[in-house]
Amino acid sequence: MPSPIDEQKKIFQDFRTYPWLEDKVFQSGVATILQSMAQSSSSNNNKSPTTAHPLNEDYAKFQQDTASQNTLQMLRAKHFYYSKFKQPFDFAEYLDYELEQERLTKEAIYERMDAYDYDGDENYIRGLPPIIQKWVEQQVQGKVFWDKAHLDSEFVKAKAFYYSACVEKVNVVDYLTWKHNKEKKEEPTCPFANLWQNKGKADLGPQVISDDYLSIKGCQFGNGPTTITFASPRSQNRVTVDRLNEWETALTTATSDETVTSILMTATVAEQDTSNDSGRIETKDTKLISSGLAYEPTYQQTTTTTTNSKASTALDHLSATYYNAIRHQHLDSTTTKPSFMFINGQIPLDAAYMTLWPGYLRVATEHTLLPCHLTLSHAPVPPLLLFQLCNNKKAASLPTGWDLYVALAPPSLVRLRAPELLRLGLIDLFVPENQLNEAFSNAQRMALCPPPLTSTAVQLALALHHSYPGPERISTWKTEITNVFGGDHSFGAVLKKLKAMDTPWSQKILAHWRTLPPRLLKAVFTAIQRSRNMTSPQEILAMEETLGRQWRRSVDYQEQYLHSGSEWQGDLDKDEDDDSMVAFYFETETAHDGEEEEPFVYKVSEKDLVPEVAAVCPVTGQRGGMACPVTGQQSSSMSGGCPVSNVKQEIPPSACPVTGQQSASSGGCPFSKSPLCPVTDQSNSTPSD
Repeated sequence: MPSPIDEQKKIFQDFRTYPWLEDKVFQSGVATILQSMAQSSSSNNNKSPTTAHPLNEDYAKFQQDTASQNTLQMLRAKHFYYSKFKQPFDFAEYLDYELEQERLTKEAIYERMDAYDYDGDENYIRGLPPIIQKWVEQQVQGKVFWDKAHLDSEFVKAKAFYYSACVEKVNVVDYLTWKHNKEKKEEPTCPFANLWQNKGKADLGPQVISDDYLSIKGCQFGNGPTTITFASPRSQNRVTVDRLNEWETALTTATSDETVTSILMTATVAEQDTSNDSGRIETKDTKLISSGLAYEPTYQQTTTTTTNSKASTALDHLSATYYNAIRHQHLDSTTTKPSFMFINGQIPLDAAYMTLWPGYLRVATEHTLLPCHLTLSHAPVPPLLLFQLCNNKKAASLPTGWDLYVALAPPSLVRLRAPELLRLGLIDLFVPENQLNEAFSNAQRMALCPPPLTSTAVQLALALHHSYPGPERISTWKTEITNVFGGDHSFGAVLKKLKAMDTPWSQKILAHWRTLPPRLLKAVFTAIQRSRNMTSPQEILAMEETLGRQWRRSVDYQEQYLHSGSEWQGDLDKDEDDDSMVAFYFETETAHDGEEEEPFVYKVSEKDLVPEVAAVCPVTGQRGGMACPVTGQQSSSMSGGCPVSNVKQEIPPSACPVTGQQSASSGGCPFSKSPLCPVTDQSNSTPSD
């Protein structure tokens, strides 16, 4: 049986759709009604030009055509006729119904406006550049910079006016009012809800994953940015010779293309499994931008089929390709485009120039990490040029000797995160991960601004999301860093200062140094000091490449590191033969006579790919689909049985899922047959204090 509300609604619907023009009885009297309305209006106007006939103002907003039969007076006449000859109903309630229907109709239109694919509309995209250019000029010339709400509102207005003019006619003012009220209702009531630390799980949007190393997306219509994504997370975005060439070609193509206004670079991060780590409460770094240059896979493949000499040639070829790409892109290139790097994971030290180059505007999140400490590998030399370029830019605000400190201190002190990277000038902006997708989208939109204001436009958009990343640790040891590593002291003098200091800080550094080959340590120390006095970036980069190559030719590398040994040559505390042996690391390569053999080039194959990362249990940290955290069994294999014995047990819905006991068991302890609790001796009937 229909409810009274449904019956009333049906009456209202019938009234709205009633064929008034076909009702001869009504039409025979409508002329008299209209004539009397006109006479009444004329009489009122003559008596008092400033006094209008009272109308329902809310309804009048939606009924603008007074020449039709939709005026309030005519509606009253229709109501009178319909109630007398058809079905009576309350006129005021009908007006409320009419207003609600109009509201729902407009909401449907506004929702359709919001859901419209503006990014796929060529006319809209082509119309944005001059609009954005005016926004930027307005801010720069007036020196009054917008906040995020202002920028968002300007984009909403631009979309609304375009939609109304080119897609579907709407009342723009009403739409903007509706949009404002809707967003206001959705605002959190807690004043601290917008802090990035309260983010929950960040929505990074659709992640770009490709069979190739790079995914390149240009502007769909007209001039705009090119987006380059490291899109091979299953290979951990490992950098090979072929991939270096691919990266260099992509940058060269984008830079030389006149339709490209800027270059936006990002990475689909690879997730690392940390479930087997120690039980210490510490930050779990699971996100990886790249595993770095493919030194280890190259070495493994060459040594299984060839000799160590060919392995050394292959590693040198990989290193040379990397440094040549950096020279060509960042030092030799005469044409540049505004470039922006978005970093949301760990950065490999041996490929740091690909992400942290000072020519980029570098945006980092709380997951950004640069393990900057000297550690043994096929390429242990830190990015000397990167340090010196940052030092030239921020020398006045940094502790003297910071470059030596971050290169030689232990990992517990120099695993550089966003606060430290921002302090050292290795990144430019901090954007929390939960805002990264929005910041990237805003950068893409503002990058439509034509040159020469493209870079300014994108920077204005990104600055809206810049946040305080937290306290940094470099300033904590500022005095110690300056006293120990500042100045042009020799390695022996620095060593003596650390020993004389005898604090936990100095002891950590000394303990770390004792695990490293003394000659490599002293060579890196000398290289950093030399680079401070070099004025040519090419010269610093060449010295860095030479150090890496000579390390792979050293006795320590060939006889100890490759065989997991630790009987290093030299002595940390003695300087007798250091000068001659350290000089070995700075010897340039001589030209070879005759034709050189083609070096081995490692290529990523299917067997090198990491399996898809499974879901992670939020309690145990284990990965896998529906597995028991104790036995590891899958839910499908248990079939409702005990996870240990696999014996099935029918458990009523009201029973405990662990013991099978039902609620009718007088509330006894689930682990004891006695109705008394073995700890408190209370039963269900025992009153508590």
